[in-house]
Amino acid sequence: MIRLANMNEIEQIMKIKDEAVALMNGEGNFQWDEHYPSRESFIRFIERNELYVYASGEIAVAMIVITKEQDPWYESASWSVKDNYIVLHRLAVIKEYHHKGLAVKLLEFSIDFAKKNGVDIIKADTYSRNRRMPNLFRKMGFEYVGEIYFNQMPDPYLCFELVLDKQSSLT
Repeated sequence: MIRLANMNEIEQIMKIKDEAVALMNGEGNFQWDEHYPSRESFIRFIERNELYVYASGEIAVAMIVITKEQDPWYESASWSVKDNYIVLHRLAVIKEYHHKGLAVKLLEFSIDFAKKNGVDIIKADTYSRNRRMPNLFRKMGFEYVGEIYFNQMPDPYLCFELVLDKQSSLT
């Protein structure tokens, strides 16, 4: 079941994040580390009702942030639509639940969320050293729209979008 995260789950959310850090770092992707994303950022996402979890029973085993706020560096990407968007962040699945389709379920949930809220475009990014996410975005119908640099990382972040009037022809 996918639902909004609550403050009582912050330790489990940090466990999901820490396992994602170990996996990414082991693959040479240093997009996340012990400081980023921070506990405080997850608390803010919970307070703003932007952090969703996939729960197995009562335990959060995967997460995604769905927000209407975009970072300033997003302005440099070649988005098809500049307004009426949501942005996806912090997609992660606890190790025990890898390869069970939860990332796909969270993206499907995000697409449904956008459609129900009259959103025109879904924006997302991933660090270029992340080999998994670009493939997942493409599988879900997202299109590559360019690169941005931020967080003082040496390599670019890859930007993807899903324009929802195009998505309707995929489903």
